[in-house]
Amino acid sequence: MLYGLYSKSYIWLNGAFGVGKSAVADVICNKLGSTNVTNIDSDEYYRNYCKKYPLVSYFGGTIPQKRKAFLYEFKKDINRIIGNCNKLVIIQMGLVTDESREILSDIYENDACLHFIIEAPKDILLKRIKEYRKEEDQYTALEHFKNNVDYLTNHYNNAVRLDSSALTIDQMAEAIINSL
Repeated sequence: MLYGLYSKSYIWLNGAFGVGKSAVADVICNKLGSTNVTNIDSDEYYRNYCKKYPLVSYFGGTIPQKRKAFLYEFKKDINRIIGNCNKLVIIQMGLVTDESREILSDIYENDACLHFIIEAPKDILLKRIKEYRKEEDQYTALEHFKNNVDYLTNHYNNAVRLDSSALTIDQMAEAIINSL
C-alpha cells in the first residue's frame, strides 16, 4: 500500500485555467500507478453535478468555484473519499474565489495535505487557453482569466508554487512526488 509510505494523505493542485493541473495529476497517477492513487477532478465532478441539476448550467453556472451548493457537495465527497481511501488522493481545483477558498479551506489547509499552485506568466497562460481549451470553454476561461490569476497571486501564502513555464509536466509531477 503506497498511501502509508507518505507523510501526506492528499495533494491539492490549484491554479488558473490552462495551467496544467490535469496533466500533472495524470502524470503523477501514471508514475505511482492508478491502483495507488485516487484522482478527483473538479471539472468532471461539476459536469456530473450539472447533469444531476441541469438548471445550474442553464442559469449561469459555468464557474463551479462560485456555486456554493456544488462546493458543499464537492467538499462532502472529498471528505468521504479521503476518509474511506487507503490511497494517495489528488484533488484538482482552482481555488479562485472567496467561496471556494472559504468552503474548502479545512481540506487544503489540513496537515495531511500538500497544497500546490501551478503558475505561469499571463502571456503563456493566454496562449495555452487559446490553443488547447475547447471552444466552449475558451470564453469562460478568458472571461475570468485576470481575476483568477490575480486571486491566486494574492492568496495562499503557504502553498508551494510551481512555474509551469520553467518546468515540464514530468518535472512538476516529480517535484510533487518528491515532496510526499
